[in-house]
Amino acid sequence: STLEKHLTSKSKSTYISPNVQNYLIKCCKQIITLQILKEIKDSKFYSVIFDETTDISHVSQMSLILRYIINDVVQENFISFINCHAYTYSIQEDAGNTIYEPKLTGEILGNTVIKILKEFSLNPDYCIGVGTDGCSVMVSSIRGAV
Repeated sequence: STLEKHLTSKSKSTYISPNVQNYLIKCCKQIITLQILKEIKDSKFYSVIFDETTDISHVSQMSLILRYIINDVVQENFISFINCHAYTYSIQEDAGNTIYEPKLTGEILGNTVIKILKEFSLNPDYCIGVGTDGCSVMVSSIRGAV
């Protein structure tokens, strides 16, 4: 058969090109994410932990972790990095061609988390806990994320 020939023939394939490696990483991410989401749906209730930080290149990123229980064992799994500005806003320029990045508020970050949960088909009504680092942007009573 064709498969048998392929498996027994000499091959010089190494699968180390950047495109192949990135594709393999993407495939692994999809499989792991689907497994985590299946476990959460089986568990029904979950908590979300998130934190936003600006990296050295001034990109605002948020990490999103989901916590849930399967077979009486607490699971805590990283689910995604989110580029907050790219996800929340389109690039805006003023008349002088200056790029304007609107400020991220806790309210915007909280709404972003809710949108992401819905994109993962997770019902926000089953989210029974929220964890952040406790900074004012996250917990402010006026415009905080939670």
